[in-house]
Amino acid sequence: MSERFAEPPQDAWTELSQVEYDDYWATFGSRFGFRAGVSPDAWPAINEPVPSVTFDLGVIADGPQRGAAYDAINAEALRAFVWALPNAELIVLDWQHPAYRF
Repeated sequence: MSERFAEPPQDAWTELSQVEYDDYWATFGSRFGFRAGVSPDAWPAINEPVPSVTFDLGVIADGPQRGAAYDAINAEALRAFVWALPNAELIVLDWQHPAYRF
């Protein structure tokens, strides 16, 4: 089954250029020791700062509601960032997809 996730609203999000993408990833990688990988032997994928919080989304069951659950989690995380950092520029990185500025 293919999962469908909401597209980011284009009026709030701007896709990063390739140069920006590379620059942000270089900074992130040097700061957190990022290691791309999808198998457990590659985890954890970053050196987490202390303090930090990690959420395991693996507990969300497969099925038609999984995409909606991910969208709800993403929306709540964004709401929290916008509330806590109202004047900050947010950069969203995903090693398998385009990156965005909010």
